[in-house]
Amino acid sequence: MNRACLFVFLVAVFPSLAGAQLEKPRYSLPLIHYIKTHKELLASDALLLAASAADAASSVHCQDVLHEGCIETSPALSAHPSPASSWGLSMGVASALVALDHAAVRLANDDPDEYGPIRHLVWFTSVPIAVFKGAATWNNVRVTNQGQAQEIARARLAQ
Repeated sequence: MNRACLFVFLVAVFPSLAGAQLEKPRYSLPLIHYIKTHKELLASDALLLAASAADAASSVHCQDVLHEGCIETSPALSAHPSPASSWGLSMGVASALVALDHAAVRLANDDPDEYGPIRHLVWFTSVPIAVFKGAATWNNVRVTNQGQAQEIARARLAQ
């Protein structure tokens, strides 16, 4: 009885043991198929979202640490925006760009499994924005560090 149960279990789990020919495996989820066929597009999205998040985080940190010593230079925000407005604008613009990249790839291809030369064009939007956001992040960190050093120096002089 135990051997029969074991045999049924093994044949159910490993049908190749019973001599059955398996056809090419299909992905159980369309998401897995999408990830496997759109790696470059998703890497571009990750770069864009990471750069935007770093810029928003460094801007919010600078505003928290220096209060009046850190001024937001984005024309879409006030001089001292709330963290929610900084994050909202940064992630909103990044999400819109990600959606536009995905729409462009979708509209440019007849076959959704293969997307040809258009896959390289997504880098033309994400890389320049990521470089710009990286420079803004570096500047925010520099201003924060200089402001903290000035506050420490003023505290020493006040003693």
